[in-house]
Amino acid sequence: ATTFTAAVTQIVIVDFIFSFDSVISAIGMTNDIQHETHGNPLVIIVLAVLISVFIMMVFSGPISKFINERPTIKMIALSFLVAIGVLLIAEGFGEHMQKGYIYFALVYALIVELLNLRMRKNPAKMSPEQALALLHLNHDEPFEEQIEVILFELKQKIYRQLDQLLLFPKWIKELSRLDTAARTLGVGFPDEKLALFKEYKEVSDSKKLSMRAQFNAQYQIKVKISLLVYNGKSPLLLKELLEFWLEQQKDFFQYWAGAGIKDQEILLSKQFDPQQILGLLSELQKVEITSIEDLSNENTPLLLQQYIAWNKAVWSKLQDA
Repeated sequence: ATTFTAAVTQIVIVDFIFSFDSVISAIGMTNDIQHETHGNPLVIIVLAVLISVFIMMVFSGPISKFINERPTIKMIALSFLVAIGVLLIAEGFGEHMQKGYIYFALVYALIVELLNLRMRKNPAKMSPEQALALLHLNHDEPFEEQIEVILFELKQKIYRQLDQLLLFPKWIKELSRLDTAARTLGVGFPDEKLALFKEYKEVSDSKKLSMRAQFNAQYQIKVKISLLVYNGKSPLLLKELLEFWLEQQKDFFQYWAGAGIKDQEILLSKQFDPQQILGLLSELQKVEITSIEDLSNENTPLLLQQYIAWNKAVWSKLQDA
């Protein structure tokens, strides 16, 4: 796919450019070793590169996930690169700058952001008055029954629009506030239902499946998620389900966004019948069009083109969010 090729090309170019800096640094750091031992420092350089590559392979995944899930950390990481780049350019022109000031500012910014993340993760406690105002509860009726109705209405809204991923962040916040307000008023929710969710965390690797098998596997997961949402009795369970489904759907949208189909105007609110899409993919599979790379405007039915265009549009919005 074009996206994959462009990403690989960019990585190769960036690695190629930064390799000069690494090679020059490695030679400079091993000059003294060569004079003292009269040996070839190449072994040390190669060993250091192998160790660094191993460390990068082990930690790149968790670090990348941590940064991508927190846009503010991503901005700080980019500012780190800019600051270090400016420092290197200045020294290249002979301007000496105290590195300690730069590093202190970077570390200070990181510490402040980590504290902000901690505060957002553990928000301030809600007072009973704030909980009553948030939920618009009637003092003359039992709180538990009113909160149950609020949860039911929100749950039905989520159930009917489970494909509308752009609404998920809003719903996740509403569920968190509902849980906090309810517990402030002494209304609890069953926690044992959360264990049911673990049964559905294993998802097949879409890259190893045909388009039809991949779509069918994702649809089966959606059916299970829908059932859990419909029967859910805890805001925390619904919140966890939405977070899981949001991450799964991101991979799903990214997969279809890789199709080489011309973009077209389409409403984000448009809905598609899964059985129709599955039927079209079955027809394509009969003529040995099984991979996303096999699709083109000539061999792809119009409805499937619209479905792919919708996936691309949603994926673009999710990336911008």
